[in-house]
Amino acid sequence: MYASSLILPDGLDPNTFSEGWASFAIAKSALFLGHFLLWQERHTLLNLREARNYRANSSKGESMKYGELTLGQMEAIINKIGGMESVRRLLADELVISPPLFVNAILKRDMRKEGWKLLEHTMRCITSAADLEAVSFLRGREDYTNGEEMVRRARTELDTNYSQEDAEFLLDHQNEIPTELRPYLLVFTATIWEDSDGHRLIPCIHWNGERWGLRFDWLDGDFGSRYRLVRPRK
Repeated sequence: MYASSLILPDGLDPNTFSEGWASFAIAKSALFLGHFLLWQERHTLLNLREARNYRANSSKGESMKYGELTLGQMEAIINKIGGMESVRRLLADELVISPPLFVNAILKRDMRKEGWKLLEHTMRCITSAADLEAVSFLRGREDYTNGEEMVRRARTELDTNYSQEDAEFLLDHQNEIPTELRPYLLVFTATIWEDSDGHRLIPCIHWNGERWGLRFDWLDGDFGSRYRLVRPRK
């Protein structure tokens, strides 16, 4: 049965192939297959060695220290660092990861004091409250778009990516803010917070009939025509 499944020399009848030789051939085939599968497994693992730290752990006979991480999480970490080239530089001590600049951000309304996390932030860029224009992020006949898309357009298309520091600067100089901006909720997309419930929020300033004030809106919601981005007039 097994001998007939092997590739035999021409002229050799499988039915006359001795049981001993058949067993030998089967063993050799199994050994080859085993080596191939082992190579394939090691090859696959070694392609992920930077993420799994396979080589170091396997040489010690230890399990992975952070074995609860999924491949998706490891990939996200690698992307955060800047890709595999950055990982190689980090392991070779050619790259130092510094804390984000916003760790030391000085905000008048610092929501970290209320247990929020500051996920993204940039330093203040706006230098004048008097020379601002409102910019719509909607396209064509859109009535609204989601927060992620609004942030993307602000950062990559409209040159309107300003932070809570800019918003607080405007509040400090609110008498200079053009009156034509009062009908709008002005959004500052460079700052993103996460509250204690895991919701992401972005700062906005709005006119309440007497003065401008700061508030935070859910990034996961929709943003319609009442919202505007801001930038200095060109």
